[in-house]
Amino acid sequence: MTNVEVLRQNDNLSEQQINQALVWLEHIGYHFETEPYMMFMGNEVGCYWRKDNHYLSVSFDSAKTSTWIYTNGITFISGYWRLHETYFPLELQLAMVFIT
Repeated sequence: MTNVEVLRQNDNLSEQQINQALVWLEHIGYHFETEPYMMFMGNEVGCYWRKDNHYLSVSFDSAKTSTWIYTNGITFISGYWRLHETYFPLELQLAMVFIT
């Protein structure tokens, strides 16, 4: 089952959350060799990637803001990204390099 199918089958998510997750995955997905694992907690949706001791997770809220967390087991960084922004924060770009 694809991530799109998984998102569409979750009744707890708003259409806005689903669309935001899909847009985010479209923007960032081509940077990764593998699809992320999807996470659902109540009416929240997120995804994560893990490679060796590196971990990156992203969650999506209904305000078109994505929060993200990266750790390598020693360093922990986090931040947010708004869908209307045309760039990813530098820290998120660096985290993506470690995961790919």
